[in-house]
Amino acid sequence: MMEGETRSSRDDDNVLPEDAVFQILVCLPVMSLLRFKFVCKSWRILIESSNFIEQHLNHHSHQYSNYNFVTLSPFYPIRRGINLCLRSGDRFEVTAQVDLPCLHVLYHYRINIVACNGIVCLHIKGTDSTYSKFIMNVYLWNPATKQCTALPQSPFPPPPLNEFKYSGIGFGFDVKTNDYMVVRFFILHDSPGVILAEMYNLSTDSWTTIDTGVLRVNYIGSDPKAPCRNGSYCWFASTGFPIESDNGKIFNPFILSFDFSSKVFGTMSLPEVDGVKFDTYPQLTILRDNLALINKVDFSHETCTNHFEVWVLNEYGVKESWTKLYKVGPFVRSSPIGLSRNGDNFFLTTEFKPCIYNFLTQNIMYPVQETWGSDIVYKVAIYKDSLVSIDRGKGAANSTTCVV
Repeated sequence: MMEGETRSSRDDDNVLPEDAVFQILVCLPVMSLLRFKFVCKSWRILIESSNFIEQHLNHHSHQYSNYNFVTLSPFYPIRRGINLCLRSGDRFEVTAQVDLPCLHVLYHYRINIVACNGIVCLHIKGTDSTYSKFIMNVYLWNPATKQCTALPQSPFPPPPLNEFKYSGIGFGFDVKTNDYMVVRFFILHDSPGVILAEMYNLSTDSWTTIDTGVLRVNYIGSDPKAPCRNGSYCWFASTGFPIESDNGKIFNPFILSFDFSSKVFGTMSLPEVDGVKFDTYPQLTILRDNLALINKVDFSHETCTNHFEVWVLNEYGVKESWTKLYKVGPFVRSSPIGLSRNGDNFFLTTEFKPCIYNFLTQNIMYPVQETWGSDIVYKVAIYKDSLVSIDRGKGAANSTTCVV
């Protein structure tokens, strides 16, 4: 030690500037940051700050790697709970099995899952253990931070189970108010085409009703399990019914959308190409931040095979921008799961086994030795780890964009 130099002054020379620490930490994955919170008090305060969470989310928003899947399926027998798994985004392998207490309270349930900014929204419909009461619950869950919260019951009771045909749910982020929102709607039996809709705001921890105007919808099909980059959520819908289309009735499919900033429902057209007939249950998904559609074509009853077409909407809301990227197959007894974020891989099931088809190499892989029962409806969503908090009623959220 040089004359006149103290130990503390020499130690200060070895400390990185705060802005350098910030820039290093913001590049790290979420799981590392959760461990580094315990290095020192200053790091914990930094990592938990809204500014850091916002910058970390924005930094990783355009990286199509390091995403994950969350899958839901009922156990056998169906009354005994739900198999909730986290899976790797590259090989679909199970990385964790999760036990959420909220998944053990309902019987004869139906569940939908949606992901935004690393938060998974679970919409659960079912009955209580006595089968006498219809229950509809919504939960927000961050798999990385292990936060899970039940949303309050809406003051606007849902219609009785025998009074609505379909229900839909969307989850996303309002960039204008920095707030997370859940939108939920019902299509009634006795009023064909009429929608009852409501919206939940995380910042105020409250529900409000939404005016759907003259919008008419009779049928809700698939959704992309994630909002679009522009702050909208979409569902495949129609003013007719798929099961009636073969009887000469009009199916008339389209895309139903909801804008989280304007709180307005809208519609978009599907691709209009001569000779293209859309399957009654196409799969909506997100591809490189754009809305995409997976359509089953060329089905053969003799061989139980079909092909899939992948379409992408290059400019949101402009039907002329629909582009067909791929036509792949044939596959045997197949159903689509979704696309990888970078668009290289197509996840699907063939003969009830999950597999991955690579568009570039045209190879198909079976990375996991699983058989999915034909009578089980699996729910799959893509998400990306984040530090975003889901504390209810704590004001505006700490994010400025939406990342699956």
